[in-house]
Amino acid sequence: MRRLALLILGLAVVLGTTLPAIAAPAPAPEKWALIIGIDRHQGPTRTNVGAVGDANAFHTLLAQNGWPEDHIRMLTDGAATQAAILEGLQWMVEKCGPSTECVVHYSGHTKQMNNAGGIEGPHEYLWPTDGRFISDTQFADYVRQLQGISWIDIAACEAAGFDHGVSSPRRLFTAASAEDEKGYEEPSWRTSVWTGFLVQRALLGGQGDSNGDGHVTLREAIGWAGEQAAQYTTGQQPYGPQHAYSAGGEETNFFEPQAAPARRCLLLNIFCR
Repeated sequence: MRRLALLILGLAVVLGTTLPAIAAPAPAPEKWALIIGIDRHQGPTRTNVGAVGDANAFHTLLAQNGWPEDHIRMLTDGAATQAAILEGLQWMVEKCGPSTECVVHYSGHTKQMNNAGGIEGPHEYLWPTDGRFISDTQFADYVRQLQGISWIDIAACEAAGFDHGVSSPRRLFTAASAEDEKGYEEPSWRTSVWTGFLVQRALLGGQGDSNGDGHVTLREAIGWAGEQAAQYTTGQQPYGPQHAYSAGGEETNFFEPQAAPARRCLLLNIFCR
């Protein structure tokens, strides 16, 4: 085998042929995530039962898909103050460069207010544990700065209202509910209905494999979970069912199967490996 390889190399020299360079594989993108889940809030609002469970489900999903532990920032309950969430969003802006894969997830209460803070019309607000709200526009100002490819998910009431110019070809925005709908929890699951179907069942449990190829992509999971969540919450009173929202992300490929590495060959497809 060695003598034959040398013979081919010599032939290339005689013919004046340059052996093609073997390109190094592209480095894997860095992965970063900010995960927020709030069950307990200060002030006069009810306690959630599934937001911290949502955060834990997202953590498991990302850890199983290559996110290093020190690249995942978890903010739950008392740690998820307004200041900590804003600092976490700024941390994501600094970490999520052009060749990264980044995820921002929020689960917890939101508040919808009309004509608040001098802003006309209805606006949605994240509800940190200390009751100091973060507006949809303020949230959007941060996540629009994320580079690379990003997935932003809101599991809450009126969740689609946080897509203020967030969704784009490189930013996938998903939400548990439309801007005029409530999002529900399932106490027996210890998660929200949306995350329970999307993460626990579709992605981690494999139930979202709509084409039967043995692999669940994020797009498959979103479609399956959206249908399941709407059916599961049919008949909810007085607000009615929740309908998932998804926009952007045409250039994202979260959790899709990786292509097999190209075969590396020398002359005339000889000695491929």
